[in-house]
Amino acid sequence: MDKINVLGCGSTDISVNAKTGKLRCNFCRHEFEPEKIQGMETDITKLEGEIMGSGTQDIVEDAREYYDFQM
Repeated sequence: MDKINVLGCGSTDISVNAKTGKLRCNFCRHEFEPEKIQGMETDITKLEGEIMGSGTQDIVEDAREYYDFQM
């Protein structure tokens, strides 16, 4: 997955500002709108079939171990 860099400072330490809904750099506090993904349906009642993001991959059938990281 590609990291988002803040224009100007180049930081990748980014969080969502709950008040504005914008992304905010935790280093320089610059706020910006997230990029919209073209072709994605915003109304979940209209979703059909399988929707797979770029971070998905097939599960390896012979995998005997898995790791679950929780914070």
